Amino acid sequence: MRNFKGQMESQKLTGKDIFVGPNGKGKTTRLQAIGIALLGYVPGKGKLPAETFKLASADTMSVGLVTDDLTFTRTYTRSEKSGKDGSNNITVSQGIDLSPSRGEKKAADKEARIAVEVGNFPVMLDFNEFLSLSDAKRRDFIYGLSAIKTDLWDRTKVESHIRSKLLTLDLEVNNPDQYKIMSGLIADAMKEYPENDDIQAGLQSMIEWSKAKQTHWNDEKKNAVGAVKKLADMKNQLAETDRNIVQHKAELEQLQQQLIDSESQLAKDRERKRAIDQRLVKISELGIMIETLTKSQSEPAAVNYDSMIADRQGKIKQQDFKAEFVRLDQELQSLSNQLKEAREQERAAYDALSTTKAEKSMLESTLKQIDEQSKKNGTARVCVIHPKIGCDKDFSKAATVFSQQLVALEQKEVYQQSALKEVRARIEVLEENKANIDAQRTETHKKQTDLNQANEEIRKSIAGLEKKKADEVNAAARISDQLKMYKEELTRLRNLPTEVIAPLDILEKQSEGRRTQIKELKVKLEGQEKAKITLSSLKSTMIDSKTATYNAQCVKDLAEALGPKGLQGELVKGILEPIRSDIQTNLKLIGLHNDFYFSTESDTGKEVFQFGWENEIGDKRNFDALSTGQQLLLLIAMLVTFLERSNPPLKVLAIDNIENLDRVNFRKALAGMDKLSGKIDNIILSGVVDLYETKWIDGEEVRTLLPELNGWGVTDLGEIAFEEVEQSA
Repeated sequence: MRNFKGQMESQKLTGKDIFVGPNGKGKTTRLQAIGIALLGYVPGKGKLPAETFKLASADTMSVGLVTDDLTFTRTYTRSEKSGKDGSNNITVSQGIDLSPSRGEKKAADKEARIAVEVGNFPVMLDFNEFLSLSDAKRRDFIYGLSAIKTDLWDRTKVESHIRSKLLTLDLEVNNPDQYKIMSGLIADAMKEYPENDDIQAGLQSMIEWSKAKQTHWNDEKKNAVGAVKKLADMKNQLAETDRNIVQHKAELEQLQQQLIDSESQLAKDRERKRAIDQRLVKISELGIMIETLTKSQSEPAAVNYDSMIADRQGKIKQQDFKAEFVRLDQELQSLSNQLKEAREQERAAYDALSTTKAEKSMLESTLKQIDEQSKKNGTARVCVIHPKIGCDKDFSKAATVFSQQLVALEQKEVYQQSALKEVRARIEVLEENKANIDAQRTETHKKQTDLNQANEEIRKSIAGLEKKKADEVNAAARISDQLKMYKEELTRLRNLPTEVIAPLDILEKQSEGRRTQIKELKVKLEGQEKAKITLSSLKSTMIDSKTATYNAQCVKDLAEALGPKGLQGELVKGILEPIRSDIQTNLKLIGLHNDFYFSTESDTGKEVFQFGWENEIGDKRNFDALSTGQQLLLLIAMLVTFLERSNPPLKVLAIDNIENLDRVNFRKALAGMDKLSGKIDNIILSGVVDLYETKWIDGEEVRTLLPELNGWGVTDLGEIAFEEVEQSA
């Protein structure tokens, strides 16, 4: 964008983009720029360059797009020139630049090229504005997106249907004059339906013609009574009759008829000459276009995609990690079993050592008491349970036995300590071996992940090359079709018969001479014929009151028979079921299993246009009865359906003002559009919304992007920042 609503920006698009930020930062501006680039105007704002230029912030404004295959820019320039009377004449012109060019010179050819390469059918929706529309306006919006395409109707069947509906036997019997007028109106309306037009274009032309006629005849009906009264007043004021001017009038009529004949012949011959000149120019242009297309066909392919694809396929590595994981898992299981057994041995050794130490401690205590009593009393008569308890036995001899037992326990303790140390050393070795196996398994898993990721990147690049190859094949097919069409048209023009044209200068002199004679004769009649000419002029413009009334009624009936309540409505009803089925499919992809419906007739038989879905208990919920989030999800499924059915080369869905959604419904909408994103090329959203969620981590508040934004291109215009959110594993 350059000088567009004060913006000088180049905006990167990722395929799924969302623009956020406060008001006035350029969110809607970006959506409008896409509309201008694809269509040449902002949808709903007028199609003329001067109307589009109202959004410019300088004398020159440009908006363009860069796609995989085409770069083009539309430039609007304001020019101001002073007229001879001192007034300022302001004009706005549009220029188009294309790259790569195929020799397009005219604006129409460039527009056609853009339509072929990227199409001219973006679906752009202001969510707030759509919610405020009436049923009729919503119907017109949806009918405009879902073009009528049917093989059941053609021009002949349309005429037959209208005649059978309007030219009834009752009308012919009861009012033959109105019947005749209706027949003529139907014939005139059918002239607005060209033979080669499809049903939608032909029917729309007839509807617009009938509406214009309806306005005209309503006005004539109102003016008819006044015209009759005025004519009566003028007749009363006329004093002269035409008996004195009969001869001059007859001569004047003869000269006028001769002038009409000569002018008619002159006009026909001029038109023939113009047609011949145009044919010669068209033949020359077709020759240039055929030469250009033939040259482009013969140019060698710039890239050998098959070689590149084969090369990259050869880089895909395959390695079986399953056997390695099985081996490592078996070793881990074996080590775990050994560790379990060793720890059980450790517990048994520890328990035995504890028992030995307890026995040793008890013997040491007993020997100490015996020794102390012997030294004190000279005898070892003492209770081994407590020194204050009397005992007649002498334990001095037992001390020798206890000493021998103590030595045996000490030896046993040394052995058990050695056995416990040995078990613990073996446990340490086993744990170290297990840690090594765990590390090997982690490393193997990392190798497997790295290899898979590398292979996936190669496969993505192969898919990209295959798409580019297919695009080039399609482009070559389009060039071949265009070349065939141009050659056939060139042959047809060259084979047209040559028409004979009379000398134009002689015819012009004859006409000029007759105009001079008529002028002189009119001067003679001016005095007496002034009132008569005025009266005759008034008569020629006055329409009989009854005829005007009949015409007004007939054209009204014709408009109803053609419009939404008649044939157009019947045609649309015929295509609503396939559309409904496609919308139902898209709703299921989003994760909504409600049955979608269209309703074109009320319970009382009145024509309506409503749509919605059935809730969980089977009740029909009209669109306006749904929540705001449900409304947007339903609209998304519908709009994606219209894009699929129109099938433009570049499928663009842009929705503005999504801030009405609460956080829950906004996240549902993001998830739904993510599931449908594979069906279209670009999804673009804008609104004043918060894209972050707050979490507490280790006692600190952390703001992170919503997880539903994975894979979206996020542009926060409040911070002038762009972030493409990576798809999580």
